[in-house]
Amino acid sequence: MTVVKKKLIIITVLVIALVTSYIFCGTDKNDTWIDSIKIEEYTAALSNKIDLDSIAGTYCGVLPPNVETTLTLNADGTYSLKKKYLNESDSCEVLNGIFKLLDGSILMLEHLSSGYNIFYKVKNDGCIILIDSFGNEPRSAKTGVLKKNNKNKTRGLLCLTHGFY
Repeated sequence: MTVVKKKLIIITVLVIALVTSYIFCGTDKNDTWIDSIKIEEYTAALSNKIDLDSIAGTYCGVLPPNVETTLTLNADGTYSLKKKYLNESDSCEVLNGIFKLLDGSILMLEHLSSGYNIFYKVKNDGCIILIDSFGNEPRSAKTGVLKKNNKNKTRGLLCLTHGFY
């Protein structure tokens, strides 16, 4: 009987030691892994912020079907999109929301109240092009292009009824 008790005590001590070492060693590994994820997210956020700063500004152009468009991208990740149909009255449509930079060169404009997304591709510092949700550019090289306005003025797009410009 004493041999059985000794074996039981030894097994119990080994199990306790094993569980304790698993708990303490496993926690350190998990914490390190979590910390590395946080560092990667923070680094990605910093690099994304730098990219947002470089593309911030006002972009103007005429998009199909004959829509004068002014897109203002702010460094804080918000945007204002003003669209005026040239064949219609003086009214214009204004969308505000947030934008994200995907894959380093794709802008996704999110209109929060409708859930509608618009996609642009950054061609260079001075121009962006409207694309579909699959990343396809228009067939014509001149179609869908908005050029950055370095003078910080719009090309005559007035939205007085909505309190803009």
